[in-house]
Amino acid sequence: LALLAMLFVVSSCETPCQHTDIDKNEICDVCGNPYKDPNNQEQPGVNPNPDPNQPYEFTTPVTDRIQLTEDYEGKDFIKDGIGTATVVAYTDGDTAIFRTSGGSKITVRFLGVDTPESTYKVDPWGFAASSHTKNALKNAKTIVLQAETLDENLRLDSTGKRYLAWVWVDGRLLNLEIAEVGLGTSDASETRYAKEFNEAIQAVLKAKQRIYGTKN
Repeated sequence: LALLAMLFVVSSCETPCQHTDIDKNEICDVCGNPYKDPNNQEQPGVNPNPDPNQPYEFTTPVTDRIQLTEDYEGKDFIKDGIGTATVVAYTDGDTAIFRTSGGSKITVRFLGVDTPESTYKVDPWGFAASSHTKNALKNAKTIVLQAETLDENLRLDSTGKRYLAWVWVDGRLLNLEIAEVGLGTSDASETRYAKEFNEAIQAVLKAKQRIYGTKN
């Protein structure tokens, strides 16, 4: 009976061991497998930041993965809903003034992300968000503005003066990057990139970094 009981315990151990009554860094004395707490699984792409004394590592796996697939060569943002642009002036973390390839000077409100204020009032992380956006645009070789829709009733924001756009900087979606590094809240529901935004904010949200918890 003792032998049967031992065989039952050994056969019940999984790899890695799922026992919960020993330290997770130890080896199970019964089956010899490393202990792993089933309630402490790491999610793919999520930075667990296990040591609170170590600085959080801001990574952007979702932004790194997503690509612009729509053709923009020879097109104009105003006319075609997509096209290259150059920066005229920087406003804050989610707004900038551009000149389109067709020569139009427009103010663009970044779609899908809302950064803290840094102009008429200053919110925590507002200056950081503004600096992040300015540095990205300032050093860009190619900027592409992409509209969510060509419907003229939906292309402008609530002020009626600012175009809404996805801003691609050297092949990276800047709107998404801002949210993924915790410098702006996600506001991309019911847009073409809603799924990516939801995925992108999970790590920084879980770690309570920047706008989600840490002081500026």
